Amino acid sequence: MKDIEKALQTDNLKRLSIPKQSFIVLIFKIVAMPQPIFCQTPTRGFVNLAYARKVCFRRVNYNMAWQFACVIIWSNGEKESFFGKDAKVIVQTLEKMK
Repeated sequence: MKDIEKALQTDNLKRLSIPKQSFIVLIFKIVAMPQPIFCQTPTRGFVNLAYARKVCFRRVNYNMAWQFACVIIWSNGEKESFFGKDAKVIVQTLEKMK
């Protein structure tokens, strides 16, 4: 995952053979998590990742610039989007969970 994040920051996606517009998807099966997995984002406060069913990362073109984005599908089916610094903090928290 660190290689993918580094490539996304340096715009060197050809080295990993990942097209710029492709999705990078992490799928989590959360089964009865006994404790919360809190992630503090810079602009949205705390997010409990224990209830995440699916997390998708990708680059989006926003205001004529490529920006890192994260979409979380929660266990109840709702979707929530995070951009920029918030998305990067979520990646770092998921890396710590490994």
